[in-house]
Amino acid sequence: MDQASRPRAIDEMKRVLKEDGRILLIDFHTGPYHFPRGWLTKFVIFVSEIAAGRRHFRNYRNFMSIRGLSTLIATNKLIVEQEKVVGGGGLVLYVLRKN
Repeated sequence: MDQASRPRAIDEMKRVLKEDGRILLIDFHTGPYHFPRGWLTKFVIFVSEIAAGRRHFRNYRNFMSIRGLSTLIATNKLIVEQEKVVGGGGLVLYVLRKN
């Protein structure tokens, strides 16, 4: 997702969320990556992002440079109820609620 679309997507999730609802976000984790599984996960993700095209890869690199979901969560004032890092450190799952 391009940089301008990310906050709009979060805003729409918050808009349609019921008062006591939760948001589940799953995306790439910025590390650390645990050898060997995390390194393999990171490699597969990296190659997949390159294969998706130059624009897609540029968006991926920007997303990772801003520290991924953790920055989006903080800037959009969401509260983390649960966080789980999987894939040797390559992926992260968040359960969130509105502030």
